[in-house]
Order: sequence, then C-alpha cells, then structure tokens
Amino acid sequence: MILLDSRDGSRGLADLPVLDGYCELTRLEWGDAMLTGHGPGGSTISVGVEVKSITDLIQSIGNGRLGATQIPGMLRTYDHNFLLYYGEHRPGPGNVLQIRRGHSWRTHKVGPRAVPWAYLQGWLLTASMLTPLRIVHVQDEHEVGCWLRTLDHWLEKPWDKHKALAVFDRSRDTVAPPAADPVEVQIARTAASLPAIDFVRGFDIAHHFNSVQEFINASRTDLMDVPGIGPVIALAVHDAINRRKGK
Repeated sequence: MILLDSRDGSRGLADLPVLDGYCELTRLEWGDAMLTGHGPGGSTISVGVEVKSITDLIQSIGNGRLGATQIPGMLRTYDHNFLLYYGEHRPGPGNVLQIRRGHSWRTHKVGPRAVPWAYLQGWLLTASMLTPLRIVHVQDEHEVGCWLRTLDHWLEKPWDKHKALAVFDRSRDTVAPPAADPVEVQIARTAASLPAIDFVRGFDIAHHFNSVQEFINASRTDLMDVPGIGPVIALAVHDAINRRKGK
C-alpha cells in the first residue's frame, strides 16, 4: 500500500487512475509518499518519496525549502529516500532552462531572469553526490503513478527473490553451501570476482568446469554453455580474464 500525504500538493496523487486501489491518504510529516516493504535478512524497510513538478522543484530549490527542511526531514525519517520529479525540460539557446508546455518549449524565468539549465543540474548533482537521496525524473504525473506502483510492487517481493540483486549485493558471496566441494568453492570465488558474476552464479560456473584453470581458459562460447550466461556476460567475463592475463 502506498501512503500519500493528505495535505494540498500531495493529495492530488490519489486521483491518478493508475493508483486507484493502491494508495491511502494519511498525514505524513515528511515526503509526499511513504511505502514499506521487505529488506535484507527479513527486515522491514521504509521508503520516502518527495514528488515535485519541474517548476515546483526549481521554486523549492530557490527558496531553500527543499534543501534546508524537506530533504533533511526525510533522511531522518525513512531508510531510503527518493526525489521524484516530472516535466519535460532541456537546455535552450544560451543554455537557459526550457520547459515543455503543450506543444511548445518556453524559457523558464524567475521574475525577469531566465533560469540557467546548469543551475538545476548543478543542484541535482550536488544532492546526488553529497546525500543518500536518489533522484528520479519522469515525464508526467501518469508516469509518477506508474513509478510509485512499480516501487510498491518491488518492495512486496522478499529481498532475496530479486534476481538482479545478487550482482550488487555481495553480502552472501563468502557463504558456500554446506559440504560444498573445495574445488567448486575455489572456482566459484574466482568467478564471483569478475563482472556481472555473483557467488550463486559462480557455483553454476563451478558445476560446469573442472578447475579454475579450465574456467579462465574458456572461450566465450564455452562460457555461454553455462546456464544463465548470455553473450553480454560471457563477453564481459572473457575480456576481464584476458585483461588480467595481459592479452
């Protein structure tokens, strides 16, 4: 369930057709939306989402509200935090910020002055580099609703059921199955040190090759014979091995 702040500015998200039946209005101290779901080791994690149109984003950056109060409040409250903003924009002539309105592009101004495109991008880069805030840009409010639905669905799945997570989460890489063959463990550890190979997939490789030497001498075609290893991963692994060989 997606909890949406019931105050003005957030409440309208509940009217998005894509969120019908998936959200509930409540009072949130920080953020426009809050979700909870499965975390690592059976834990429960909370996620806060601040939703802004491109114009509201620029205004809240300019008056300091976003950086001084909203983001710090969210970072104190939730385990993970997103700034989700929407609206088409681009750098126009002279690198001023242009925003799409209907079928035309218009220079965005604050008072009489045009806003530089780099002003917005610089702030987003600073927030991305110096805080744990994750920034997502989508085209319109409908896509905001779709993104929130996707996040809700992602959080409903147990942490260890996310197949792609194994590539990024290395916490289980040192844990071998009970009574595992020592040679297979050695092959798996060697494989897991290479791009796009986690420890679980490393054991798939270990079941296929008889030794570390056989694995590192394998061709791309040989690697693709391993279940779950396609041409992209095979190429990345093969190139990484050959770079280490100095070839």
